[in-house]
Amino acid sequence: MLRLTCGLALLLSLPASAQTVSCDQRERVVAKLTGLGETQTGMGLSDKGQIYEIWASDQTGTWTIVLSDSSGLSCILSYGRDWSAEAPVDKI
Repeated sequence: MLRLTCGLALLLSLPASAQTVSCDQRERVVAKLTGLGETQTGMGLSDKGQIYEIWASDQTGTWTIVLSDSSGLSCILSYGRDWSAEAPVDKI
């Protein structure tokens, strides 16, 4: 996995159109997300042994997709706003 040196704080301050992948040790990524009021709402294991997680906040409407590997490295793949835990049936 490519290790990028962009800071997590910088990534979270960028507009959506300027998003890049940002990686750091898992405990630092989790601390930042929980500090923003997000909690882990789902996760899944890929066939390559990587963990994909969705973090979100019902209060702020923010969401983050995180990819973690067995070395303890976590990367923010994407983030946004207007999170909804349920998709409207007419939109599916």
